[in-house]
This record gives sequence, C-alpha cells and structure tokens, in this order.
Amino acid sequence: MKKIVQEMTRMNDERNRLRMIMAQYMAEDLASFSVQDLSNLEQQIEFSLYKVRLRKFFILKRRRKNSLGRSLTLSANAEHTLCFVSGSKSYSTSSCSRSAKGYATFQSLIRRLIKERISLLPPRPRVQRGERSRSNSNP
Repeated sequence: MKKIVQEMTRMNDERNRLRMIMAQYMAEDLASFSVQDLSNLEQQIEFSLYKVRLRKFFILKRRRKNSLGRSLTLSANAEHTLCFVSGSKSYSTSSCSRSAKGYATFQSLIRRLIKERISLLPPRPRVQRGERSRSNSNP
C-alpha cells in the first residue's frame, strides 16, 4: 500500500511539473520564466520571424520571375502575330526581324500597322439594306 501512495505522489508531481512546462510553452505563465529563458524565447521568435521573412522573399522573387517570363513570352507571341499579319511568310521571329527592315523595335512595327490600318480582327458581317436585326425590331 505504501508503494502505491508513493507512486501516486510521484505521478502527481510529474503531472504538475508537466503542466507548468506546458503553461510556459503556451506563454500562459511568463512570470515563472527567468531572464535567460526570456532571452532564449526572444531569440527563437526572432529566428522564426527571420525564416518566415526569408520564405516570403523567395516566394515573391519566384512570382516576379515567373511573371517576367510570362510577359516576355506574351511579347514574343505578339511580335510573332504582328510579323505574320505584316506579310512575313515565316513563323520564326528571327526571319520576321529580317522581313521588317527599317523597323528596329516592336513599337515601331505597331505604329506601322496602325498607320497602314491593318486590322487584326476579322471584318464585321454586313447587313443588307432593309434587314433589321431581331434585337432592334419592336414586337
């Protein structure tokens, strides 16, 4: 019987010790921390914050790089489309550059297309005289 009481006492002490440690880890009882413990906690928090900021920086850097790559791809595709519309028979951008002599930049090619009034959209269907669309007619 004596051993059972001793074991119960030991288990209660262990439970209380674990509760105290848990309260410290959950920051419920900071008064029981020593100055050294608080300094260590502060360093751990600062290091965790540093890791979070570093991860955020790399994610933003990757997004910026991906965005830049997409914009360059879109620019190359737009140049290819404009070269095709301007009369180049080839689908490569290098031959497009050769066929668009005198126009050094992408913007100058756009100005040329606007000046020549080349439309990138298909022509609108013409409505014959006397025909009215159903949406415009009165019931």
